[in-house]
Amino acid sequence: MSYEPMDYMDVEVVQEKATPVQNVFFFKKDKYYRVDLQTKHIDYVNPPYPRSIGKYWLGCKEKDIRKKIRNNISIFALITKILV
Repeated sequence: MSYEPMDYMDVEVVQEKATPVQNVFFFKKDKYYRVDLQTKHIDYVNPPYPRSIGKYWLGCKEKDIRKKIRNNISIFALITKILV
């Protein structure tokens, strides 16, 4: 039986810590922006920012958004008609 020094060495695995992603979101009306805090710039994505909150943040389909807007306008018109 032979002695191999590598068989008895303690090997310490050092794991590098990754820098956490640091983003902040800004909302204005029905749009939003994502800003990288390290670069202090709006992130580049396709499609670019500003993005629709309904479509990209909430995952609504464009057709659903238009339908909800129409329904809300109809409800608002009905309430206004009743109150006037």
